[in-house]
Amino acid sequence: MMWNLLQALFGERSTVASECQVNNTTPDAIVKDGMKKIDNDEKPLSDIERLEIKYGNLFEGKVIETSLQEILTAVPRHRARTDAYDSLVKKLERDYGVKLIITSRKHSKTLKP
Repeated sequence: MMWNLLQALFGERSTVASECQVNNTTPDAIVKDGMKKIDNDEKPLSDIERLEIKYGNLFEGKVIETSLQEILTAVPRHRARTDAYDSLVKKLERDYGVKLIITSRKHSKTLKP
């Protein structure tokens, strides 16, 4: 083992020894700024669960109109802008038939799918 270490330090070793273990797996979640990044397939489900907790059952034809500040508390994002919720708005419309309208005080803009 000491010989392998010396070879690696002084550059005499050009190949990896068979006893070395290489980890080829990718992490399930990437941690950035202390927050865990969730896989894209899992994220909408957890967001939808949070919406159901705050606004009740989601059913076809339901309209949820909320301010950006309110939805940030229910479904937090790193970026505090209405366009951070584009994918959630589209998923709700496509899969559940629910229309989510997010208004912002800055631009008086309504986010629509």
